[in-house]
Amino acid sequence: MTAIRVSAGLIFHPVRPNWVLLSQRPFQRSLGGLWEFPGGKAEQGESPEETLERELLEELKLSINAPLEFFRCSALNAQGMDLELIFLRGQARNLPSWTLEVQAWRWVSEAHLDLSWVASADQKAWRHHLLGV
Repeated sequence: MTAIRVSAGLIFHPVRPNWVLLSQRPFQRSLGGLWEFPGGKAEQGESPEETLERELLEELKLSINAPLEFFRCSALNAQGMDLELIFLRGQARNLPSWTLEVQAWRWVSEAHLDLSWVASADQKAWRHHLLGV
């Protein structure tokens, strides 16, 4: 069985250097209430970049400058299905808007990002971003 491919974005604020965007998972879904880098599942034939750009527009009405992949990892979702998580970096062109797709979102400075309330795969991506490991 092939893994479900998910793209997630380490999205930087359009004006404030070193501020990144987090979105909160809806409470009624798996990992509900945890914060993560925004993104979502790939549709048939989409590249990781296209997936991220589409998901950000759908969920946050957010446009980004050319995202670049920086990290991949595997995980299992709550139903035990394999996920291939692809993390990309990009800079926002505008500020997000509230939609029904996301419980909440917030900008956090790199210095104040508390990993204890971030999903574990996103923690790995964050460490890779900071340390390159």
